Amino acid sequence: QVLDEVPGAEAWARSFSSGSQMSPRTFRKQAAPRIVNVAVDGIALACAPDVEPRLVALLAATIADCQALIPAEDAPTHSAAAWMAARFG
Repeated sequence: QVLDEVPGAEAWARSFSSGSQMSPRTFRKQAAPRIVNVAVDGIALACAPDVEPRLVALLAATIADCQALIPAEDAPTHSAAAWMAARFG
């Protein structure tokens, strides 16, 4: 969605990182948390009227992405989406 607003950004990012390799463990332990941290900081510091809904949406999307990576047999029995809806409406 964001990349649609910046033509060429995805191509640049792919060319910038081509040939770079990162293990899944390194991504999980270092890169992924940093990506989320930078996104949260950017949203929190933005001069936008809808900061809280954006942060809630980022949290929900991040949880959903993590759930998609967990094998079904290892997944928790509660629903993050249901918890978010109950907590934040």
